[in-house]
Amino acid sequence: LYDLAIDSAALCESARVPVKATIYTPLETPQLMAAGDTKLCPGDSVTLMVANACPDCIITWSNGATGTAIKVADPGAYTATMTNPLAPLCGASPVSEAIILTENAAPTEAPSVQPSGNGPLCPGTTLVLSIAQICPDCQVRWSDGSVTDSLTVSTAGIYSAAFENVCGMGPISEQVEVSALDAPPTPVLSASGTTSLCPGESLSLALTNVCADCQVLWNTGSDAQALDISQTGAYTVTQSNVCGVSAASDTFFVISLDLPTAPEFVLDGSTALCPGESLTVTIANPCLGCETHWSNGATGLQQLLNSAGMLTATQMNACGESQISAVVEATEKLLPEAPVIQANGLTIFCEGDSVLLSAAFNCPDCQFSWSNGATTANLMVNESGMFTASLSNECGAGPTSDPVWVSEQPLLPAPEIAVLGNTALCPGDTAVLQVLSSVCPGCEVHWSDGTTGISRLIAEAGIFSASLLDPNSVCGAGLSSNAIAITLLPEFTPQIQLEGACQLSAPAGANYKWYFNGQPISGANSSVWEADTAGFFSVSMTGPDGCSGVSAPVFAEACISRTFAPFSEIQADIYPNPAHTSIYLSTDFQEASEVQFDLYSTDGRLVSALLQSRFSEGKQVQEIHLPELPDGAYLCRMVTEWGIWQELLLIRK
Repeated sequence: LYDLAIDSAALCESARVPVKATIYTPLETPQLMAAGDTKLCPGDSVTLMVANACPDCIITWSNGATGTAIKVADPGAYTATMTNPLAPLCGASPVSEAIILTENAAPTEAPSVQPSGNGPLCPGTTLVLSIAQICPDCQVRWSDGSVTDSLTVSTAGIYSAAFENVCGMGPISEQVEVSALDAPPTPVLSASGTTSLCPGESLSLALTNVCADCQVLWNTGSDAQALDISQTGAYTVTQSNVCGVSAASDTFFVISLDLPTAPEFVLDGSTALCPGESLTVTIANPCLGCETHWSNGATGLQQLLNSAGMLTATQMNACGESQISAVVEATEKLLPEAPVIQANGLTIFCEGDSVLLSAAFNCPDCQFSWSNGATTANLMVNESGMFTASLSNECGAGPTSDPVWVSEQPLLPAPEIAVLGNTALCPGDTAVLQVLSSVCPGCEVHWSDGTTGISRLIAEAGIFSASLLDPNSVCGAGLSSNAIAITLLPEFTPQIQLEGACQLSAPAGANYKWYFNGQPISGANSSVWEADTAGFFSVSMTGPDGCSGVSAPVFAEACISRTFAPFSEIQADIYPNPAHTSIYLSTDFQEASEVQFDLYSTDGRLVSALLQSRFSEGKQVQEIHLPELPDGAYLCRMVTEWGIWQELLLIRK
């Protein structure tokens, strides 16, 4: 709502009156669209419309029609304008762009089909059928239903095509026939005769499956379907067509034959056949295409001979038969017979003995062996066992001889003997030899002096042993026992020593007994004696070697004063006894005394002065070291101021 004022030149102003004003914008250019194809086939129509019609506007079409949408069936260019009756002063809109409607029709020409090649279809190949010129807005429909500008064909058949558009299909093209062709097969050959040609012969080799329109080519360069052959060689052929070349045929070998030569042999062993053996005879020079004929009627390149006989052969082929071969003669050879063996003596012998075995045989080319590996004809045997022998030759080992049994009997073991008593016998003494080991049942004990028995009483000197004897054994006495030497000691006669006129002493020994004028003196049993009455004194005693004896009488005067104490009154002892390297002397004196302690042999010789000292009254023990002495019996003698003491000492290391 606006106030309108009018200014006059006189600058006078009228009364104000309200005025209503409406402002319209300029109209847009119509935007046309077709509700269908703008190419009109005969009888077709299409609706044209304005997409941006304004409200209350009037649309005027170039064909005089009005309205937002019109339906037209005539070809031509159609435009439209818009006017607004409410704003007549604004005028009409600009004219729209034209929609061109054209007249359309179904194709009238048939396509021209052009194949990509002239030949047939080979396996795995294709042919392209194409259209030389396609009408505008047309598509090509083929007789197999395909819609495509060009058709790729892989199978044989009759093909055609036609153009089509929205108005329909045009006339059908001329038919194109597509044929198919197989690849040529591998040739199969057939010969008119044998493939082995004798001198002057020939043969014809032909294909049995030549394909139509195929060309033949032999490996010789010939293109004939049949090939005449007069030379040896390997022949193949192929055939070809537009689809390619076949695989080569199987190779056909043609050989030339000569008249066979006489066979030559190779033997796999000796012609002397052992039992169970055979000989294989093989043709060493087989000719090509030949057949071998043996004199035994057999054929083949080998023959087996397992018995004695003669064999020949010939070779035969299509050209004839060879001369007869050399003769192969097989003979039979036997295994050697068993040798005969015998024992040259008893086959049961005692330990340490032997027997000679000998073998008899007649086989010069044979090898001889005993069962223990020995190869000499004579064999000395010293042990138990079974012995056989055999012969062998190139056929192998022959049978084993009858066995000879050899038995070695062991000697009886040596018994163990011992002496019961001394081996050194005093005059009149005896000792007993005794077998300590067990004695085999039924066996006898034979002593070296010829006596028998498990024990033997000995009273004479000698070296004695024993052996066992089995009365049932062929070996006699067995091994000897240990030897025991028995000796006889000389008669022992003590020698009395007289010191002064009345002091009597006997040699070292034991079991002393003094006599006066042939009568025993009571209590006189030491090695010394002091005569208290004049007369003849003698002593009986056991000497160092264990033999007893009696001295010759010795005259002694009576001692004026008896200050010499008998042995029994001296209290003394030595230990250990037997001793080794030292002893202890134990004494119990009633009064002090000078002491001389000496060591004597059993025959009275001084061995060593062991001690010289003064002993005090009472008990005391003195260690005495012994010199290096052999084992045996010795006499210890101690002399004091008032008596003599002595005792036997054994030394053992």
